[in-house]
Amino acid sequence: QVVCPHNQNISPVDNELKNNGDGNYDLLDLLYLTNREYRDKFAESALSWRGRKVLQRNAVVAIGNTGDKGFVPKLKDALNDRRPLIRIHTAWALGELGGDKSRDMLLKRKRIEDDVQVQEEIDMALKKHDFRQH
Repeated sequence: QVVCPHNQNISPVDNELKNNGDGNYDLLDLLYLTNREYRDKFAESALSWRGRKVLQRNAVVAIGNTGDKGFVPKLKDALNDRRPLIRIHTAWALGELGGDKSRDMLLKRKRIEDDVQVQEEIDMALKKHDFRQH
C-alpha cells in the first residue's frame, strides 16, 4: 500500500472492509452494494479505482468457496444481474455449492439467458454435480 500511486495523497483509513467480528466479511453486503453505497464507502480508498463490479465478482466467488448452501437462495438476484460477469461467476458459485435449489435456479436462468459465456458457465455448473436436466 505504501508504493501504490493512488495512496500517495490520501490519509490512511481504518480497515476499508469491516469484518463482522469473526474475521469474515459479510459477503452478501459486498455483493449487493449499490453504486451510492460503494462510492460512500470506498471513494477515498484504493478500492475506488477498481470499481464495484470487481468487488462484487470477488464476493460471489468467495461465496462459492464457502461450501455453505445457505447462500444459494440469496444468489437469485445476482444470477439475474444485468451484467454478464456477475451472472457468470454466480453460475459458477451455484455449481460449487450444488444441491437441488442451485440446479433449479441454474435451469431457470438457462431458459432465458442470451449471453453465450453465461450459458457455457451454467452448463459447466450443471455438469459439476451431475445435475439431471429433466
